Amino acid sequence: MSISLLPTELLVKIFNYLCIETQIRVEATCFRWRNIIIQNFFLPFLLRQPYSIRKNYLGEGWVDKVSNSPEKIRKLFYHVYHDLPRNWREGGFKVQARKQIAEYSPGHDQKISSIAVYQDKIYLGRPGYGVEVLDSLKLSSIRTLDTRLDPAEEDLQESRRPCKVYEHGRTLAVLGPDRTRVLLFNTRTDEMVGAIDTALGSIYHVAISEKLLILLSGWSIFYWRIDSWSPERVRGEFRGCIPDFENDAHFKTWLESHEAVVNSSWLVTRATRMGVLEEGGGLKMKHFLHVRQVYPSGTIGPVLRPNSSRLPDTVYEMTSMALSEADLLAVGYRVLDKGEVCILDLNTGDTIHNITSEYFLASIQIPLKFDGSKLFLKIIPITRPTNDECGASIGYLDLKSKEVVEVPGISLNSSEDVLHLEPAQLYTVATKLERVDSQSEFSHIDLNMDLEAFALIESENEDFAPVYSVTVTVLDFWNSSSSPSSSSSSHQTESYDSTSFSTSTSSSHPNNPSSSSSVFHRNHPSSSS
Repeated sequence: MSISLLPTELLVKIFNYLCIETQIRVEATCFRWRNIIIQNFFLPFLLRQPYSIRKNYLGEGWVDKVSNSPEKIRKLFYHVYHDLPRNWREGGFKVQARKQIAEYSPGHDQKISSIAVYQDKIYLGRPGYGVEVLDSLKLSSIRTLDTRLDPAEEDLQESRRPCKVYEHGRTLAVLGPDRTRVLLFNTRTDEMVGAIDTALGSIYHVAISEKLLILLSGWSIFYWRIDSWSPERVRGEFRGCIPDFENDAHFKTWLESHEAVVNSSWLVTRATRMGVLEEGGGLKMKHFLHVRQVYPSGTIGPVLRPNSSRLPDTVYEMTSMALSEADLLAVGYRVLDKGEVCILDLNTGDTIHNITSEYFLASIQIPLKFDGSKLFLKIIPITRPTNDECGASIGYLDLKSKEVVEVPGISLNSSEDVLHLEPAQLYTVATKLERVDSQSEFSHIDLNMDLEAFALIESENEDFAPVYSVTVTVLDFWNSSSSPSSSSSSHQTESYDSTSFSTSTSSSHPNNPSSSSSVFHRNHPSSSS
């Protein structure tokens, strides 16, 4: 019997064993197979995409309208599967919104420390007890979340430190400036649903996944079993405290450098410890990477391969980590006179790829976020040979070809710019010197200099009156002037030539994210530097 005569149900089962690239080839075989592939594979693919993609084509009654329109489904599928990755690769984007949200002078810091995004809302961690919520389309202020449990709480010295924000599912975790507790908010309503502390003093870091909330405090791991998609129950069940490091004769003093990333299967912590050298009694930094499995019950396993958890003594600095929803971990660090990004298979501990900067002043790649077969990176400084700028840019490592691609047209004002990556958008928050007193003898100063250089000038001149600005920018990679499907979006914005973009002028699937085969897998937002 010819395969073309098989019942549709049987063909669907057969096609289900094919990878998506093969399904695309099958779709071109004949009219019948084309419709089978479109309705049974392309349409579910579109429905599984995270909100930042779906918002461009999911309107009221969309499914009913396109169910009888295979060509529209097919067009949208190819835009998501081919055009959107091409836009990232070729720098095809529009500036959806840009707005200066604050100005401040020294002593009144308004610098943003962290960013989280839920659907069309941006959460900004500000100094003090507030988290500002912006509309991502117009960057207008929606509200400010007060992180004080007691409104009469005094503004102590700690209140000048910024809040830190972390998001997963429908839950926003906010680490307050006092670093003693974490407040939990429902991102749909922005109502506070609970507060958690460790009773062991300062909390160093927070990580959140679909089923775990991790707090690092006292060099220990505190963890709660939660459901991040049900914020009303997010306080969950306290599961325990695990010492991440033990004190011993070789490590009497510890540096406060402790960070975690977590997903549905893995918890990874990195830390820097200050060791005591026996000969001469000097101090030397040691770096550790602990990998633990997360079991379906929410229980955290012991450290895997503990004998190899200490990194070589040649490593003198770790920069950042990124964890994929598969079994890959990216770690950035400095080794002697080189910078490296190491991609590890967490199951085996094997290194599957290294990105190496061959000399001290070469570009440094800092891992930000995995996107299926891509690892997005912050690149410092810009590597384009025709570009005289010395800021930072965005690129990605293609894990299939092992090629590092720098996204054209993106020039960040500073390596300290705060970033958040979504499948179809890039959010940046830049702080820069905006202007100085026109009467000042330094009024001619270069406004694009980095903050450290300016701080040195400021410290030597008491009458210097600088003003800093904080600017939020949203780049839209769905709507590109070269994208044939851009007209399908309801969010049309002013078009910019991508090569002119610079921030030097001042995600979320609504259902279970594990079902998504989207351009970006959901990951911890702290991988955004």
